[in-house]
Amino acid sequence: MTDIASNFWGPVTSTTEWCEKNYVYSSYIAEFYNTISTSPGILLAFIGLVNALRQRFEKRFSVLHISNMILAIGSMLFHATLQHLCSKALKMKMEGLERDEEAKRRFSTGLMF
Repeated sequence: MTDIASNFWGPVTSTTEWCEKNYVYSSYIAEFYNTISTSPGILLAFIGLVNALRQRFEKRFSVLHISNMILAIGSMLFHATLQHLCSKALKMKMEGLERDEEAKRRFSTGLMF
């Protein structure tokens, strides 16, 4: 970890440490490459949302793209700050997506319990 005074977000409070060194390239971004690598996810979700709206797809496609965009932004915030609050929010969002996928699988196979 780095010196507390050298970064913008304060001390690292996340319980998860990734393989990247913290605050090497900027005092605003804890894990530079992990943060930047989520940019394509945000861009692709935005393009998907625009296309879904332009082609008047069902609302579920717009919800899907918005959900992916929120997940990518949450991931970017977590890797930029390494704060426990961002970690919790990202974990809750991913668990919610897993539950949705499980519900879809059960509904599509007829297994409701």
